[in-house]
Amino acid sequence: MSQPTSLPEKFSFEIEVRATPKDVWQALSDGAELQRWFPISAWVKPGLGGSVFLSWGPACEGEAPITLWEPGRALAWTETHDGGAVQVTGMFEIVSHNDAEETTVVRVTQSGFGKEAKWADYYDSISSGWKFELRSLRHYLSRHPGKDRACVWNPVPPPEPMGQKAIWSRLWRVDGNGLCTSGSIAGLNEGDAYALVGPDGASYSGTVVRHVPDRMFAGVVRELDDALMRIELEPGGVIPQSDVRAFTPMFWVSIWGEKRSMVERVAASWSERMGTLLRG
Repeated sequence: MSQPTSLPEKFSFEIEVRATPKDVWQALSDGAELQRWFPISAWVKPGLGGSVFLSWGPACEGEAPITLWEPGRALAWTETHDGGAVQVTGMFEIVSHNDAEETTVVRVTQSGFGKEAKWADYYDSISSGWKFELRSLRHYLSRHPGKDRACVWNPVPPPEPMGQKAIWSRLWRVDGNGLCTSGSIAGLNEGDAYALVGPDGASYSGTVVRHVPDRMFAGVVRELDDALMRIELEPGGVIPQSDVRAFTPMFWVSIWGEKRSMVERVAASWSERMGTLLRG
């Protein structure tokens, strides 16, 4: 049986976006809009007692009932886990807006996590993920409002369980034999400029969206009409006969507008190179 763990009761994050409350509410509460910044597929049956369906593929999807619906202000949904023993609630809130600056503050909160140790990876994964997804919302509303998105999410499992630092050091070697043949992300912070030559020989440059050393790098890609690219390590158990946490790297790319047809090619080149590096 999984041992108890001391997870926080909830997490909550906020971000300011350059959009009206009306546009923000639409992005949070409409299935077609959600697909333009958050999951790969979504639909919403609006109203209290309705439901939200989010999907990143058959292995990661689900429908949850809407448990709070206040148009223009807040919505919440509740996921049932462990045969009903655990109910995790997620909530979007429009916290405030500034008419003069045309900005709106959005908050996401999730609560109700299980107390067994197996929930630690789940909590870590989604709390880390939301810090990026809110930035994806901000990017969509400021740069690509109303535009359809093509998105690919590729997990790249190592051939055997590997720790965080071991994976990251293989992927981001700076001798030209890592993911990129030129450029480095070392020392970069959100908002900094970056420039890389990817595994396909193409240039990838723009601004850093989020960088957590040994865990995540995400950036705007100028060459793909301000696409978003993200490489993140997801936790999953421990390495056998050790207390070292095991991770799986993920490659994400989101492209809006006319260059959406490039999404599969870009994802394939980066994912294949990641797999080669992990095999040593």
